[in-house]
Amino acid sequence: MPERRAAQNELLFRRLNEQIHKLDRNSADATLDAVCECGDDHCFAHISIPVAAYTELRRHPQRFAVVPGHESAERDLVIGCAQGFVVIEKRSLSG
Repeated sequence: MPERRAAQNELLFRRLNEQIHKLDRNSADATLDAVCECGDDHCFAHISIPVAAYTELRRHPQRFAVVPGHESAERDLVIGCAQGFVVIEKRSLSG
C-alpha cells in the first residue's frame, strides 16, 4: 500500500507541475519553478528546472524531477543530475 500511495503522489505532483508549465509561458531558456515529484506526501520542496529540461523530461512518461536525496533506491533509476534537481525513471508505477 505505501508503494501505491507514493506512486499516486508522484503523479499528482507531475500534474501540478504540468499546470504550472502551462501557465508559465516563458521561453525555453527560462526556468520553471516546480515542486518535487517524489513519492513523499509530506514533501513540498521547490525545484527550479530549465524549461528545456522540463520539456525533455515530459517526453518520457516514467521520468520525474526530484530534489537531490528524494530518489528511492528500490523504485527509481537515476537518469541525470543537475544543480538543484535529479531526473529519475520509475522502475514500476504499478506499485
